[in-house]
Amino acid sequence: WVVIDYAKQEARARNLLVLIVVFGVGNALYGLIVHWLSIEKVLWLDKRYFLGDVTGTLLYRNHYGAYMGLVLLCLLALFTGKVVGSPVLRLRGNLRRERLVEAVFTQWNLYLIGFFLLLAALLGSHSRGGLVSTVLGIAGYFVLMMGNSSARRGSSGTGYFSIFMSILLIAGILYGGVATLSRLDDSSWENSTRDEAYQLTWIAIQDNPWLGYGIGSYKSVFKMYQGSGNQYHLPVNTVALNSYLELAFEAGIPAASVLLVSLVWLVGLCCRGVWVRRRNWHYPALAVAASILLGTHALVDYSFQLPAIAWLYLAVLAIGVAQSSPTRTG
Repeated sequence: WVVIDYAKQEARARNLLVLIVVFGVGNALYGLIVHWLSIEKVLWLDKRYFLGDVTGTLLYRNHYGAYMGLVLLCLLALFTGKVVGSPVLRLRGNLRRERLVEAVFTQWNLYLIGFFLLLAALLGSHSRGGLVSTVLGIAGYFVLMMGNSSARRGSSGTGYFSIFMSILLIAGILYGGVATLSRLDDSSWENSTRDEAYQLTWIAIQDNPWLGYGIGSYKSVFKMYQGSGNQYHLPVNTVALNSYLELAFEAGIPAASVLLVSLVWLVGLCCRGVWVRRRNWHYPALAVAASILLGTHALVDYSFQLPAIAWLYLAVLAIGVAQSSPTRTG
């Protein structure tokens, strides 16, 4: 509620996103530097897991991939605000296209630098879930962009922008994401392990569906459902690797449903904001796209349960809600 009240003014909302992007790009730069120097540390601590992967100031590559994807969306929203508000879009024909390309590489080159640093860090994390959910989030953002009335009126310019950023994203993934893409085909053992853990978690949920087992109880209770012959690696033992299952496991299905419905309601307000706003529609579009990213990532990991990502997402969602009122009243 503090962020919603603060971000009702567009300048404040933009400043919050700038702050998020600056810290995110700094984290990406730090992660890439220590990776290139082969320093296997998180700040001053030795890394114990995911050696050879970019994790920045986080411990796990999947969390870092989701974080980089979320910051990448924030940068894309800021970039969109610059492009949509530019006088270049008021030009016509080839002149608009030429001036738009010129502006991207001259006036807005810092956005491109930040984009490539974040994308490089995301790909360097080798997180399959982070990459796939980020692509889905960006695709959702572009779909929402074309659903806004003011964006449709400048459809030629926004279309060029969408195509340009999509080409950059695809080129970056194809060039630097070979290792991550190869992991998509090398997951049989991990998938079988996850599937068995999901099945056991669902059995436990059915044993106590109404009240759950208590927040933070997953590790201790899940062990009772593990047979002595099951060999799970540490993350599966301590968390469900599916935030929805774990929420139902710990809080019970009714409480989990109430929490999820409340989030869906806020995302719905942002969807409406994209439709009715004439200006600054990119803020609610960002909130919806971020929800797509983390919502899909929560199916295969527990990034929502990491305070750094959870608070960042709630800030982005609050900015989107704050900027979802019609322009004449917002």
